[in-house]
Amino acid sequence: MTSGPPDLRLTGGERMHNLTSLLTGFWSFICGLWVTLVNTVRPPVTFQYPEKYYVPLEGFRGYPALVVDPETGETKCNGCQACARACPLGVIHIETAQREDKKRYPVEWRLEFGRCMVCNLCVEACPFGALTMSPEYEFAEYRPEDLVYTLGNLKLPPEGFEVRRLDGSTVRTGLAGGGRG
Repeated sequence: MTSGPPDLRLTGGERMHNLTSLLTGFWSFICGLWVTLVNTVRPPVTFQYPEKYYVPLEGFRGYPALVVDPETGETKCNGCQACARACPLGVIHIETAQREDKKRYPVEWRLEFGRCMVCNLCVEACPFGALTMSPEYEFAEYRPEDLVYTLGNLKLPPEGFEVRRLDGSTVRTGLAGGGRG
């Protein structure tokens, strides 16, 4: 008995399955091209940073910052250390002194932002509205030591800062009435 070459002809069901697979693949290819075409004519959603800066939305959480009283030019913080006790990681360190009028004030206010998880608990714990979350979003540093912020660079400007609302409008928010932001 001689054996000949194997029968490589496809049955009707196999042919139909191959044709269906070919058409499905072609349709997927056309859909991918359509998505590419639509996105090439759509305006870009990104902008050229750093030539154009992003204005954060209202409620954005940057680092915890100290609110400055516009009348006195000093921080509203009296060194009660409620924020340091509320911090779950213990990254806030405050040293206080007392004035002649028996009021306390912070001599040193240090935040280890490299370890901060930006949870907002310190702002919520402050009974005087002396803390708020800043609108700053550029935190890149080369050395971890540069992420330790002191009293001098934790103060927000008394004139406030710009925030963007969900409708796209930009407003200047002041912190004179309290730091809950």
